[in-house]
Amino acid sequence: IGRKPGVDLVLGKEANISGVHCQIRLQGDLYYLADGAGKDKPSTNGTRLNDKAVSAKSPVVLKNGDIIGAGSTNMRLILI
Repeated sequence: IGRKPGVDLVLGKEANISGVHCQIRLQGDLYYLADGAGKDKPSTNGTRLNDKAVSAKSPVVLKNGDIIGAGSTNMRLILI
């Protein structure tokens, strides 16, 4: 997720969104959210989950209805 062409979800050209701002990954049966493009590449302005900061080094488990924040953009996660 970010503003760089080629990411799966492009959030436009907002200055507070990094090229690769955050990632959602599936591991087993769980989805995880991590800030930035990898453990050593956090986003410039950070990622939030339900208004709490998310680390690039410590991905967090996502649940249905969670709110992911990137810059001034908030997204509600709906798992189907």
